Amino acid sequence: MRMQKIQNIVRNKVFSFMSRYYEEFVLVLFGIGLCLYGFGLDLGVNFKTQGFFQIGGVLYIIFAYRHFALRDDLRLLRIPLISFGVVIVLGLLSYFDEIMPRSFGKVFGSINTHIIKYLVLFVIVFLYVRYAKRRNVLILFGIFGLLCMVNVVASLVEFWRYGFKTHHVPFGFKAVFTYNIWLLAPMALCISGMVACKHKALKILCVLGVALTLGAMFANGERSFLVSSFVMVFVPFVVWRYRHKGKILPLVFVAGVLALGGIYTQTKTLPDRYNFAHMIDNFWEVIQTPVVEMGKYDKLCFNGVFACNPQSTKNGEAEFFWEHSSLSRIAMSKSTFEAFLDSPFMPRIVGVFQIGEYLWQYYEVHTDKQANRMYVSVDNPKHNGYNSPHNFAVSMLFCYGIIGFIAILFFLGFVFYICYKQLASNAKDTTRDFIALWAFVCLVGICTQSVFDILYPNILEVLFIFLGAVVGFCRAKVSAYSHRGNSQNIFQSPPSAHSSILLTIGDVSITGGAERVVVNLANLFVQLGHSVEIVSFFRTNPMLPYTIDERVRVSFFYTQDEKNFKDTNALKRFYIKNIFKFMLSVRVWWRYRMDYVIVNDWTYTPFLKHKYTKYIKILHVNFTRYNKRNNYFDTLVLLSYAEMALYRPFHKHIKVIPNFLPTISTQCTDYSQKIVLSVGRMDNGDQKGFLRLIDIWEQVSQMEGASGWKLHIVGDGVMREQIQAKIQAKNLEESIIVYPFTKDIESVYLSASIYVMSSHYEGFGMVLIESASYGLPAIAFDVATGPSDIIVDSHTGYLVADNAMQDYAHKLHKLMCDENLRSTFGLHAKKRVQEHFSKEAIAPLWEEMLGGKQHTQPMLENTQPCIGIVVPVHNVESYLTRCLDSIIAQSYENFVIVLVNDASTDSGRDICLAYHSKDKRIIFVDALFNASQASVRNKALDILERGGALVEEVQATLQDVIYTQLLHIPVIDYIMFVDSDDYISPNALEIIITDFKKNDVDICAYNNHYVTQEFVEATVHDYRVFSHIRESGVYIPTELIQNLRGFITSAWAFVYRAPFLCKHHLRFIEGVFYEDVPFCTQSILVAQNVYVSFVPWYYYFLSPTSTMRGVMDTQKRRKAFESWIRILQFFIMYLEESKKQDVKHNHNTQDLAILQKIYARNITWCFKRIFELLSVSGGYGNGISKQELKPYVRYMRGKYHLYYHIPTLRKFL
Repeated sequence: MRMQKIQNIVRNKVFSFMSRYYEEFVLVLFGIGLCLYGFGLDLGVNFKTQGFFQIGGVLYIIFAYRHFALRDDLRLLRIPLISFGVVIVLGLLSYFDEIMPRSFGKVFGSINTHIIKYLVLFVIVFLYVRYAKRRNVLILFGIFGLLCMVNVVASLVEFWRYGFKTHHVPFGFKAVFTYNIWLLAPMALCISGMVACKHKALKILCVLGVALTLGAMFANGERSFLVSSFVMVFVPFVVWRYRHKGKILPLVFVAGVLALGGIYTQTKTLPDRYNFAHMIDNFWEVIQTPVVEMGKYDKLCFNGVFACNPQSTKNGEAEFFWEHSSLSRIAMSKSTFEAFLDSPFMPRIVGVFQIGEYLWQYYEVHTDKQANRMYVSVDNPKHNGYNSPHNFAVSMLFCYGIIGFIAILFFLGFVFYICYKQLASNAKDTTRDFIALWAFVCLVGICTQSVFDILYPNILEVLFIFLGAVVGFCRAKVSAYSHRGNSQNIFQSPPSAHSSILLTIGDVSITGGAERVVVNLANLFVQLGHSVEIVSFFRTNPMLPYTIDERVRVSFFYTQDEKNFKDTNALKRFYIKNIFKFMLSVRVWWRYRMDYVIVNDWTYTPFLKHKYTKYIKILHVNFTRYNKRNNYFDTLVLLSYAEMALYRPFHKHIKVIPNFLPTISTQCTDYSQKIVLSVGRMDNGDQKGFLRLIDIWEQVSQMEGASGWKLHIVGDGVMREQIQAKIQAKNLEESIIVYPFTKDIESVYLSASIYVMSSHYEGFGMVLIESASYGLPAIAFDVATGPSDIIVDSHTGYLVADNAMQDYAHKLHKLMCDENLRSTFGLHAKKRVQEHFSKEAIAPLWEEMLGGKQHTQPMLENTQPCIGIVVPVHNVESYLTRCLDSIIAQSYENFVIVLVNDASTDSGRDICLAYHSKDKRIIFVDALFNASQASVRNKALDILERGGALVEEVQATLQDVIYTQLLHIPVIDYIMFVDSDDYISPNALEIIITDFKKNDVDICAYNNHYVTQEFVEATVHDYRVFSHIRESGVYIPTELIQNLRGFITSAWAFVYRAPFLCKHHLRFIEGVFYEDVPFCTQSILVAQNVYVSFVPWYYYFLSPTSTMRGVMDTQKRRKAFESWIRILQFFIMYLEESKKQDVKHNHNTQDLAILQKIYARNITWCFKRIFELLSVSGGYGNGISKQELKPYVRYMRGKYHLYYHIPTLRKFL
């Protein structure tokens, strides 16, 4: 039992270790295999080198198969799989060949050796590279590249060892032509490096590599390598992206032709082996000679070295001789090709090294074809002079026929296409571009060399491993999580099912805006599948004025109107004032146990609440003072963004959801009608402003062109007689007509061509939406709070300053005199209602409120999304103008810049004021004293989150901040950060808007350019934190952070959805360096998903005088130490919180482990930074004591990454 228990423990430990490090273990196996290939070694007959890849592939599939997107993989590999499948089938058909019959076992064994083996290697390495960590993949490529260069140097060493004689190979290789990939691959590597590398040192290193590789090729002695290298040099000019490509390519072509001419001229005096001029001059004569007679050009046939066919020697020597090696290749290729032409579609044999034996038997059978037999006389039936034609292209054509050869070409075309697509893309992944170019150049070289020589199995195995790695790398995936259809962000709770909803209202039987909203919401919720009930506490009319869906239940507490209910004896009035609301709360609590209770007025307040019920209050009236009873509600729903800033100081959970129209008419009014319309209740206090509307009409009626126009006022109420009396007193009875309310309100709207609102205040203004839905342009006073949310001034109508009667009259007169203007405004108004106030636009916001999918709220101030740009300013006068100019010049114009001057001592403040005075989109904020950049950014975020509000000039609004004027802040959709010494490209905002529209994400992450002191663009910088991301796309947090190799830094590399930042109240830690680290990390972790783009529109200036690049004196080092301690505390806090989470939080155990791993890794990195800092600063000699680190000792245990700093650890701990 004890032994079995130990075995189980060991087995579990091993499995746990393999589950964690299987990628690295497979990498080790692959690395060993590559090294054996690179040194030409094998472990014997029973275990071939390829076995390391096969074992590693099986292990990787066992541990990583859950991450595979098999459908995507099969779709991507369909061409290679079909190509191999065709060749396999043709190989099987060779069983029926009559020239050289073989058993089915031998045929299948050859297929396994020469076809299936390569497919397995290709697929195994493809899967590993496609899904493994980028670090491991680059290590694999690095091993291959290093082995290539080792073989180059080894060839030169062998050349030197044998007295500078050629045709010697190092290590365990058997022949010079088995060495091709180990010389062509390094040549391609160095050529690609010369093109792709930006740094001069690397370019020089690559030039040196080309020179060494050329030397190794001369040492090897194979001419085909030199021919291939000549072709490879021109490949980057064709496939690489560079400026003026169209002009340079013809010059390159001319240079290539001139180079060929030079080679032709210069080789005339060289020995026969390298006398290319002699070969070119006589090639046509030689190729037309029958194969059996070609020996007359071979000296070796006449000096006794070879026994040649009598047909070659019967007429003696030819007028010229041809070097034996190349002549024999021409003869063998022609002999093979002539045999192929007899049956071009027939597959004959699997394996190129049996072609010689096949041809010997073929010509024994076909005695009429003896002229095509090899000119070297051989009695051995195992080969036709040679065992293969030394032309791999002709060999493939002969083995598998035309169909098989086309299948092989399709495979090669697939690899070329994958590489070219990567090179032609705008992904800006320089590493992947480099690998693609390397593979493209290398494959061109291999294809060229295959025409002159044979490719041995150990060459092909390495080639297919390399090609599988390249295809996988160019089409890499980051993690299995992105491919699971049921994957969910561990930081997002799942949507709830259909809910039970209670809507309360004082009296649903009367006409009014709030009552209409309740009915609209009830109908909407029931259509969405929820269970809905309306509770009306009073009932004035027996008939309900609005149509309610029959599935909605309606209940009444009292069958009388509210006024009669309250107008009773003194005792009843005392009860109503002091006890009634509490007892009403008790009745509702006792009677209803719902998921949501949505309250629409002050009749009911939930003093008693159910634990699992969410209480929501819709505020239909504008803000006068805050009612503390709002605190009984979980969420407040406002109808206007303009009220957000007023309520936010008093309540934590506030949403803005405008009212909506349940249906929008397809009809549009006739703009030639001379009727102005106004609709509203005529209550005490004249809220709708009908009395001042009469005064305005009096002014308009006296203006030129007003003849024939009439004002129709539709409404009822206690002020009706007073309104009629004023009309009569001003003798306006003929032009102002008062109508009572009607159920046929549509015909009323369609009878007018202008709508006017003269209200003194509005909660929202449903009549404005209704009138706009029929295409009516509107004029209204800009009062709190509804009109400004609905009317876009000078676009859908006119907004006039409150009580500016004369201006109102002039604007109304302008509309009356211009039918085209009425039509333009009216159509814009109708479109705006459809986009922002339709049921389709507002329903998603309520779905989010009820636990469904999150949606962004509709823009009410502009039809386009608005971007808030935070620019902190502190002593950057040299660069500030460049920064602001780059933002103002954007092609996308709907943005707001928040300039926060952090007590600059240079001219930065004056520059800010100058720009602020010229552009209304710039908000200037002046901090009273120098704070940290984090503090400044936080103040800007506080301002932007007041979107839609009018912030008064009071210092109390934000501590330590004064405003230069009253600021009207538009509703902000997205927030980004730009440092004042950096700048952005002209289309940056347009790129951002496009990416957010295409992707429903919380954050977009981008690359950036580095800029030097001289303002010269350096290399495109692949954002280092997400360097393991291979493709732009949408990712969940675990995908981005799980495989990180450093902190998430640089807030300017991200653009955030404003409601997302507001919802989670994300802020920077103030008073520290490196404030971006915790902010960026936590924002990524709480995001639902993130879009990663490789488009670099941000120019990051490497300023030598910046805070972190300047001189690190003692004070700065102390501040840096304290900063890392605070950031360390931040991550420790979240690590401890994550450990407390359990199943009741709906968090998966595996996901929690990932989350804890992320925090633990950040803690480790904090320690590394601290110890690096202490190593440099000299420890507590700079005021840092070891006691300050004691509380964190327990978090260092097991952090083997810190061994590098062991001396510092011993000193302090």
